Amino acid sequence: MKSADIIIIGSGLGGLVCAQLLSKHGYKVLVLEKNEQFGGALQIYKRAGATLDTGVHYIGGLQKGQNLYQYFKYLGLMDKLNLHQLDIDGFDCITFEGDKNEYKLAQGYENFVEQLCVHFPKERAGLQTYIAKIQEVCASVELYNIQNPKLDSFYTPYHLIDTQEYIQSIIQDKKLVSILVGNNLLYAGAPNKTPLYVHALITNSYIQSSWRCTDGGIQIANILVRNIRANGGVVLRNKEVSAITLSNYRISSVTCADGDVYTCEHLISNGPPLYTYNLLSEEVLRKNVKTKYELQEKSIGAFTFHAILEKETLPYFNYNRYHFKDENTWVNHQYNADKWPENLMIFTPKSTDENIISAMTIMDYSEVEEWKDSINIVPNTISRGATYEAWKDAKATIIENKLIELYPEIENKILHIDSSTPLSYRDYLYTKNGSMYGYIKSIHEPYNAYIPTVSKVPNMHFTGQDINLHGILGVTLSAFLTCMPFVDIDKVLSEVRGM
Repeated sequence: MKSADIIIIGSGLGGLVCAQLLSKHGYKVLVLEKNEQFGGALQIYKRAGATLDTGVHYIGGLQKGQNLYQYFKYLGLMDKLNLHQLDIDGFDCITFEGDKNEYKLAQGYENFVEQLCVHFPKERAGLQTYIAKIQEVCASVELYNIQNPKLDSFYTPYHLIDTQEYIQSIIQDKKLVSILVGNNLLYAGAPNKTPLYVHALITNSYIQSSWRCTDGGIQIANILVRNIRANGGVVLRNKEVSAITLSNYRISSVTCADGDVYTCEHLISNGPPLYTYNLLSEEVLRKNVKTKYELQEKSIGAFTFHAILEKETLPYFNYNRYHFKDENTWVNHQYNADKWPENLMIFTPKSTDENIISAMTIMDYSEVEEWKDSINIVPNTISRGATYEAWKDAKATIIENKLIELYPEIENKILHIDSSTPLSYRDYLYTKNGSMYGYIKSIHEPYNAYIPTVSKVPNMHFTGQDINLHGILGVTLSAFLTCMPFVDIDKVLSEVRGM
């Protein structure tokens, strides 16, 4: 296919959802992916024979009748996904150094309150108020509730309410306040900055129901690619777009690094807006928007760690553990390289034949800036150098020692360790400085981080985690927003509600 109605740059979840939705409605769609593997942050990779996930650790809202279930059902995903529900009484477990208690965040609104009241019985009223507020905030976002949005954004009157300040106003126990935001690594939360709607939309989804993909999130991408092709769409790998050509201020074609040229009527970019604008053929247009996107604050990066264990070394635990050195659970409260890591998300991937323990913590880009000019998009083929590898191994050893302290049974049972830094996110996903979640959402600059789905170029559109909200649910909803100019959205959402 050398010509398409709509070309989509990037096969991350947002790009694939757009391609599936549009091809389902008769559009001639072409997806161009720069990497060897489809899926963006859904990708998996192999080390020592084991399958390791890159970005999808658990998903919320997939119980029948819940919002993501209905969207996924419409997209032809639900009947094909291999899912495993996390522990009803604690999908997340918050723990602290020197405290033997495990504080559980449970599925189901009443159960959520009951499990926390085990430790904080005097806070029942405050917890009930918290749950009611979470539901109230979520009810204000139309697309979250499968209703036609008035704007191409997740508009909500809760943009200006600070998460920390609100929770402190209804909960008296400081430790419980910390626990309620204890999984804020999911959105790179920051005190006195993160809007309540970000916390609410993400938290509510997991309280409704929490799931893990057995053998990795790549299955979501694989199913969508098959569906797109069945609809007549084309999805190509190893096709990095190197230039976007305009004619009469409209996009007319894209050129790939291998020299292939594809023409189109419209373009949807699943890549970061700054990356996309830098591909445009008109210098003036690039300069007009470049400063805006360069100055916007990006979320922090991450260091990920995987240890492949001898068989049956560590029983699978059906929850995620968020472990902290102290009761300040905000991951973005103050980054200190000397005290790293101050927090860890720990989990055992749901695997059919492997025993793995994984961990993730934040990492500032300044830690890897020394190697910023290196590029490694073919693991084990191009090295960033011996200095980098030694530094990364030292960081991995710190994580390893902490995990052995928490789980002594894994000592001397580790077969292989693999880790990655913000440079991996940067090189594979083109995120600035290896950002995990795109632009920071802040109560102080509520509209700066919102990228319109339609760009300054009339036939160029955006989708992906930089639009409105990150995560599986946020990106899926944003993809439906992106497709609004092309489909009868009232009819589409009516069909989604009927799933």
